[in-house]
Amino acid sequence: MKYKENEKWSGLYDILGKKILYGNVVHWSDGGDELPLEKRIKERWDRIATVEKNGIETEFHTFDSPSKSVRINQPIFRYGCFIYTDTEKYLTVVAENKEEYHKKFKNAGECMAYVSEIRRINKKECNDE
Repeated sequence: MKYKENEKWSGLYDILGKKILYGNVVHWSDGGDELPLEKRIKERWDRIATVEKNGIETEFHTFDSPSKSVRINQPIFRYGCFIYTDTEKYLTVVAENKEEYHKKFKNAGECMAYVSEIRRINKKECNDE
């Protein structure tokens, strides 16, 4: 979906402080960052989704995950209806759009590795300050 310039910002920021725009692809999970990547891929429900606007609602349309169930069912989550209320603490923008995501990553595991690395770098930079 194409958005007008003044409609692009969802009002949310990711964990790195980047504005989340409608059409962006975000990664999120409900934790487990401390686990080794291989174990996390097998055990966590990380999701990759496009951020979409539906009327006044912000929605996350999942399309990739290490979870077969998520990949097949591709659930849609409305912002504010997650189990955890501080969702933005878990969102990371990984691509401007779905096409860019598919150029950058072969699968959800590659995306998870990328997110783990940028979170590690960000955490280190914050600790160095």
